[in-house]
Amino acid sequence: MRCNLRLFRLGFFCALFLALLGTTAGADGSVTLFVDVKPGLALQVQDSLTFPEAGPGQGVEADLDVTVWSNVGWRLLVSARAVQFDDQPVDLEGQLEVRSASGYWRFLDQVEREILTEQPPTTGDGVTVAVPFRFTPGYGDAPGRYAIQVEFTVVSEI
Repeated sequence: MRCNLRLFRLGFFCALFLALLGTTAGADGSVTLFVDVKPGLALQVQDSLTFPEAGPGQGVEADLDVTVWSNVGWRLLVSARAVQFDDQPVDLEGQLEVRSASGYWRFLDQVEREILTEQPPTTGDGVTVAVPFRFTPGYGDAPGRYAIQVEFTVVSEI
């Protein structure tokens, strides 16, 4: 009987040891992480655009590529101003126009014009759109090269 008691104690302590070993070796924990993603917008425009040569009253057209990245609905605005090469304002009689998504040509000046509206969020690759421009020189414009600065703005629809 003494042998059975000894075996019982040994078995009991082995079982207790294994139970303790199992609870400490298999411990785990978990945590929930939260992150708030805010609206994000970015755009990239090619460096320059050169129109074909044109005489007074002759409209010439060229497209400018604009790439937009957005995780929300967006719209694209544009404005322009004529400058000399040293960034001084110049009085240019000719007219610069941009074609909106609706297909209408709109004169461009320092007032922002909407050219794309109600656009869906983009993928991580962004969306590249070709923006059509038309310039018609006037008879009051002396021959030579003129620069027109165009500024694009992408804004959230929300």
